[in-house]
Amino acid sequence: QLPLFSLSQIRELLIVTNYCLTGVVKDKLSEPLHYYTKGWSNSFDLDKIRQFSEQNMSSYKYQYHFENNILKAVKSGSEFLLKETVEHFSNSIVPIISGDELRSEKNYSIIIYDRLSQATIQAGLDIETAYRARDRFIKETESTISLNEVLKLRDTAILFYTQQVDSLKRHLETPHSQTIVAVIRYLENNLNRFALLKQKK
Repeated sequence: QLPLFSLSQIRELLIVTNYCLTGVVKDKLSEPLHYYTKGWSNSFDLDKIRQFSEQNMSSYKYQYHFENNILKAVKSGSEFLLKETVEHFSNSIVPIISGDELRSEKNYSIIIYDRLSQATIQAGLDIETAYRARDRFIKETESTISLNEVLKLRDTAILFYTQQVDSLKRHLETPHSQTIVAVIRYLENNLNRFALLKQKK
């Protein structure tokens, strides 16, 4: 049975193969990618011109402010601030990502999950917890068959990450210096890795 490789690994194998055959380290996909990107950019600009309207501009601005204020609340770890933020932005976001409403909501949720994981990592949450939660939310969202389920999962993710940051901040409330706190966080985040390395030895 042939092994499975990710796209990035296949790309690296192609670079190595090209080097073995030509003696030159070159990404053969790079040049076509630049042409494709240029074409995509031109198409995107034309699409913006076609769809340009005051209503669209307002909705995108609203979405931008909504997302950034939600992320600020999540990074604060305050459920009270999160509740206030949600109440302030009372109108729901209606993403237009694909022609199908359910698919659009799922795609938008996946974007939100990734932004939540990145934001909470910046706030101090360990990478494994942030990414594992993100991947599980994505998996459960993909299996849903109704809009209500998608929205419920998205709200759950926002609250979950907020609670994770709150728990982290409570744990780190200490009179010790920032250096000691940083070392403790590093050890906690890498404890499992150290244990696995020890077992392998």
